[in-house]
Amino acid sequence: MIQGRISAILLAITCLLLSSKAIALDIKAAESLCHAIAKDDAVKVKKTLRKQRVKLKRIYQDVMCNGRSLLKFALERSANKAGQYLVEQLPDEMLNDAGPDGYMVLSWGEHNGYEASPILKAIRQRI
Repeated sequence: MIQGRISAILLAITCLLLSSKAIALDIKAAESLCHAIAKDDAVKVKKTLRKQRVKLKRIYQDVMCNGRSLLKFALERSANKAGQYLVEQLPDEMLNDAGPDGYMVLSWGEHNGYEASPILKAIRQRI
């Protein structure tokens, strides 16, 4: 059952591969990143980024899981450890920016019922 859900998540992954600075994260690495977030595995998130030799802030705007930013996806999946790691790695100004969907993570999370999430708590402490 869980394996089927994860497979569905991986099939629905959307990622834009090139940013303005030509930093690319291949599809397999993007899937690995989304899979690690879905399983709430902060260590695997870190290892994936390190293996690809990219900083989260360089790819954050370009990689999406199930049509959501990495943080919004973490909120939806209740992936608190992975989400808090993402918050720690992103600059404050990126936490305040509207994502590709036009909504800031904090306001989106509060509007969608995640007010008590440890991820939103971490964001509030940073901004």
